[in-house]
This record gives sequence, structure tokens and C-alpha cells, in this order.
Amino acid sequence: MTDGRIFAIAEVAKTIGVSTGTIRAWEEQGLLSPLRDEQNRRMYTADDLVRLRTIRWWRRVRQVNAAAIRAILDEEDGARAESESTWSAPATGEEETDGAYYRGLRKAAGLTLREVSARSGLSVSFISSIERGVGAMSPTSKARLTSALMGNPPVDVQPHSGTHSAGTGRVLQVAPGIQYEWLSELNGLLEPQLVTLAPGAASEGTYQHDGEEFLFVLEGRMRLWLGSDVLVLSQQDSTHFSSHVAHRWANDAATTTRALWITTERGVWNMSSTSQHPVTDAHDNHKK
Repeated sequence: MTDGRIFAIAEVAKTIGVSTGTIRAWEEQGLLSPLRDEQNRRMYTADDLVRLRTIRWWRRVRQVNAAAIRAILDEEDGARAESESTWSAPATGEEETDGAYYRGLRKAAGLTLREVSARSGLSVSFISSIERGVGAMSPTSKARLTSALMGNPPVDVQPHSGTHSAGTGRVLQVAPGIQYEWLSELNGLLEPQLVTLAPGAASEGTYQHDGEEFLFVLEGRMRLWLGSDVLVLSQQDSTHFSSHVAHRWANDAATTTRALWITTERGVWNMSSTSQHPVTDAHDNHKK
């Protein structure tokens, strides 16, 4: 499905909030493969824009490297292909990534904005902004909205995630020496993770975003920069902070650090805004 719209790289860069050089670097890293016209100029679809927003989110909010992002996108592509093989979308002729597509799904299901809000846990105003094409979704909020529109169990009828044993959750090596394990399958507002950091592992610079974070060190030591403050967290230490504060972290100890890290993802990030994400395009280009 496609609405036929094609975008030039300069227009895409302005929409996503990165430089054209960053977009070309992401292409070289194998994160996307746009169409080309007869003059070999890049042509981007609405689908490409959503993919780019996802890449930007993982790079700037979670500081994930290109190899890990490729693994995430491959996993999402596989899940989407499996879903499309068993479900037929409404014949609206609109792109899955376009706001009109989500509005069409809601209308076809006979749901009001308030009903979708109740099912997904997202606000009415946020869902409306998506349908009008003026909002952008994080991967979590997209999953919650899609689940609600597809008729899957709503958030409020999933009272708990059951018992979880460390080592049995979805594991992602986001960078050398940095491993995340998801500790819950509950589709809620909190995202608890078990983070394992090898000696010397660190975030790729300072970043900030919406939400809150809670960090509890289980073993080892972490250094956390919060604005102008520096916290040294040892075993059994914890801290709770606003993600709006510019922050970075590192395991500067000689031993492995393991920590419980809980973040909130409320589906309200505007990924086309550069004001909330101070990481520079030059930083992205260094990952080529």
C-alpha cells in the first residue's frame, strides 16, 4: 500500500530533524535502502520517513549503535511480514505509516478516539495528533496503538506480566560490553530492564528525552552525569531522575556492573524536534 508521495533527501532531513549527511551515513550502515530515480537521486516514501524516525529514536534517545539498530529493524520487519501474511488491511489505499491509515483502521473498527485511548493507554490528544499527521510515535507507543486498533487485548485487561526469571527475557547487545534484558512483557508505561555493563562500557555521549528513570545498582559501580552533577553509584545504591536532564553514564570500575534500570515511555516524544535531543549530527556521522 502506498499513497504515492515521494520526498527528496533535503525535505526528509528537515522533517526528521537530522542532516542529509546523517541520512546518507545511515544508508551506508545498512539501516535503510531508498529508491533511486533515473538520475540516481534518492527517493523516500512515507514508509521510509517512519523508518528514519525509528532509527533516529534509537540513536539519540537510547544511544544504540548501527549494528544493534539493524537487528531491531530486522526483527520488526520479520514480525510485520508475519502479521501481514495473516491479516488483510482495509482497502483504503493509504500507507500504513500515514496518519490517515490509523484513522481508517479506527473508523473500520467502529471505535472512537476515547475508546482507542482506553484500549491503548495513550491520550486522546496524542492519538488525534497521529491521525492528523502532526505527531510522531516511539516504538512502544506505535505497538500499543496498533495492538488497540487490531483488536488485541487492551492494556487495562492485562493486570500483570506474570513471574519473570532473570536470563529468560528478550536480550539485546546494544553495543560491545552493553547488554539489555527486558524484564516484563506487560504493555504498560514502565520499561524495566536488567543492564549489564562490562568494564569501560559507557553511553555514546550526553542525551535527554521525555519521561523518568530509576536506576538501582545490583553489583559493581556506575558513574552517572546529570546536568552539572556527578553521581557514583555502588552496589545497593539507587537514584530516580527526570530524563529531561541531560545525562550520560559509564562503568568506570574494573568489574562488570549489573543494574535494574526502569524508564517510562509515554508515547509523547516528538522525534522531529531537535530541541529535546542535543546529540549532534556530527556524532551520528562518526558511527559510519
